[in-house]
Amino acid sequence: MSALDIFAGPLPEFERPPVIEVAVGLEFLPLDALNTVELVRLHDRWSADFPEIRLQPELPSASQMAFQIPMVFGTGVPPVRLWSLTPDENLLIQVQADRIFFNWRYTVGDTSYPRYSALEEQFARRWEQLLSHLSDLASPAPQVTVAEVTYVNRIDLIDSSDPADILTFIRDEPFLWPLQAMRVQRDSVFPEETGWVGSLVLRAGNVEPKVLNLDVVTRVSLTEGAQSPSSVMEALEFAHQVGVRSFAAATTQRMHKVWGRRV
Repeated sequence: MSALDIFAGPLPEFERPPVIEVAVGLEFLPLDALNTVELVRLHDRWSADFPEIRLQPELPSASQMAFQIPMVFGTGVPPVRLWSLTPDENLLIQVQADRIFFNWRYTVGDTSYPRYSALEEQFARRWEQLLSHLSDLASPAPQVTVAEVTYVNRIDLIDSSDPADILTFIRDEPFLWPLQAMRVQRDSVFPEETGWVGSLVLRAGNVEPKVLNLDVVTRVSLTEGAQSPSSVMEALEFAHQVGVRSFAAATTQRMHKVWGRRV
């Protein structure tokens, strides 16, 4: 089977997907211009739609090794991550010195997932505003290193089913007692035939009774020569395609019926 076979046919579509959060964003080389003061000024550009503001600790670069011990020098103000939120807090912009992300999060009262196309459009607008802000500061344009799309799913274990009834990449083995709790991660890199460099991570676990969490994280690497607006958005679209198709491949036909798969 070719690595490109997964892209054959239309993109899978579900009427009632179990997704509770989606994050669309870019990571880039750190910019000195995006300090705390400028992040707050940047918030002013979109405060009409995202009036709530919070400061969070800066996230480490995903390229840093997990076992690396952080070292702190000096006594200045630590770098921060700025959150800009809608009043109901289900839409969120996250910005720090080396990344920008747009998140949709399920909140009580939501009727449905707004779909990726709407989130991508929102992200593109905020990305353009960030670029405009940096231009006003006479700052160099960001050099994008990674385009990422993450889906967070919350799946109810119906009819006393266990995770093996939902996921295709785990199976029970003889002489094992019924599964009560699970935490598994499957990491893959893109095959060369795709024409892209990047990775796919599937993380599954059930930390509360009758609920399975499934995260699908797709990261596409971008080179210095692929920095045009079209290249960046193409990378995000590829990450979206991989994430949706991989979710469909990683879950069972039984659950597809529950979620109302249309395509």
